[in-house]
Amino acid sequence: MISFTPLASSSRGNLYLVESGKTRLLLEAGLPLPEIRRRLDFTLSGIAGVCVTHSHADHSKSAAALMVAGIDLWT
Repeated sequence: MISFTPLASSSRGNLYLVESGKTRLLLEAGLPLPEIRRRLDFTLSGIAGVCVTHSHADHSKSAAALMVAGIDLWT
């Protein structure tokens, strides 16, 4: 079963968590990295990757920081 959890959805930033039991993915990266960590209970472990749909800041703000943290990025 796949679950879809909106963690942020506005012009100030978009972030969604998609889970399938074993795999956890982020859709969008529009919040500052510390805020993403906070909304994920301060852990990025288990995040297989992040998909960013386009380059507007409210969707891609932390894309580079997530790559530095070792998260695969798909655009």
